[in-house]
Amino acid sequence: MSRSLIALTLLLAPAAVAACGSDGGGADGSDVITGTDTPATGDGVISGDGTSDSTVDGETTPVTPACTEDSDCPESGATCTCRGECVVLTTKACETTQNCGGQLWCNPCTRHCEQTLGLCEPCASVTVCDPGSGCVTASDGPCAEQGACMPYESGGSFCGLGCISAAGCPVGYNCIAVAGSSERQCVPKSGSCEDLGICKNDGECPDGQKCDLGACAPGCADDDECPTDSTGTKLICTKARCVPPCASNAECTLPAECDTASGRCKVPGACEKSADCQPESYCDKITGDCIPGCLEDANCQTAAKVCKNKQCVTKGCEHNYQCGFDKVCDQTSGQCVPSTRDDCSTCDAMSQSPQCGGDPALCVTFQDEDMNPLGDFCLLTCESDEIDKCPSGYQCDHIQSDDGSIDNFYCTRQCPDNPLGTSAP
Repeated sequence: MSRSLIALTLLLAPAAVAACGSDGGGADGSDVITGTDTPATGDGVISGDGTSDSTVDGETTPVTPACTEDSDCPESGATCTCRGECVVLTTKACETTQNCGGQLWCNPCTRHCEQTLGLCEPCASVTVCDPGSGCVTASDGPCAEQGACMPYESGGSFCGLGCISAAGCPVGYNCIAVAGSSERQCVPKSGSCEDLGICKNDGECPDGQKCDLGACAPGCADDDECPTDSTGTKLICTKARCVPPCASNAECTLPAECDTASGRCKVPGACEKSADCQPESYCDKITGDCIPGCLEDANCQTAAKVCKNKQCVTKGCEHNYQCGFDKVCDQTSGQCVPSTRDDCSTCDAMSQSPQCGGDPALCVTFQDEDMNPLGDFCLLTCESDEIDKCPSGYQCDHIQSDDGSIDNFYCTRQCPDNPLGTSAP
């Protein structure tokens, strides 16, 4: 017998979901579930919310939330959030964002005004449903200027910025259509908010790239890629740009001198590429100096380190949030590896057969705001680990039905929408 039809809307994205499990009782349409989100903090560590799960005899069981309504909270003026947590907030109470001032939004989980987030600031979606009246798709979110909170394949979720064309985006961003957002969004050309690839000149770009309109872009790799100019002169590739060859020192900028054999202006003793420099330094193609730090992993000159924020750091991970989308941190090797779970795998919500491995997993039908189905996907229970409850890109949400037939913690995301930078389901 199939589990009762239940409805869940993940706020901050225009998609509702209705779910059917593999067994249980109740008439279809009789129950509404409550989704409660456990958002990541600024450093990516899952914050405690009073609704963590525990493991008994190998089974994962939910812990009773600290509160279900404001009157359950002992502190004067405290609010019971959708996560079952009593908090005392100093900001204005609200029902909608219209109740808040400029640069503020109404968080439906806390029902208080909060500061909106700017372009490429870390963000987290909020899951809220009312067991009595059902779930409503929110048109507002934590990101300013019609920005969407978007997951990235490289890991984490960051705010976009609503746009009509690239002219409305800062340097280093493109204006593209994003799944799950009614507005086109400014997103980094580099594909990562943590490494925007923004530059002021060619010297700030990795080997083989040039600074083009404020962003590092691929340049020429060798002379064969360069054309002949209008005078009939064959251009040569110098520092990722096609330029006319020099014939004398007068055509070079001091202290560079013309190497007539190659037709290139060279500074005596200066570097030409990062391989000319010591490990963990790179060649500034403008000055010819070796600069401490890095522009790409190759500058570290060791497979044990990667380049992050222009510094070579030891490769490895401690927790899942340090990994790319749908990956987990292998505690033995300290490396990010693909998850072996089947989160967001497709299923058949109307089937009477066990789905997604059976209870307590759920088979969920996602719908858009017009109630059109977007597909059926599996929601699997969260792991019992204090921090690493889900693969990177997922959130651990408390989902329960009024009749108690569903009451557990599940790894969730907008399954129909692929994170930026990947086509994986």
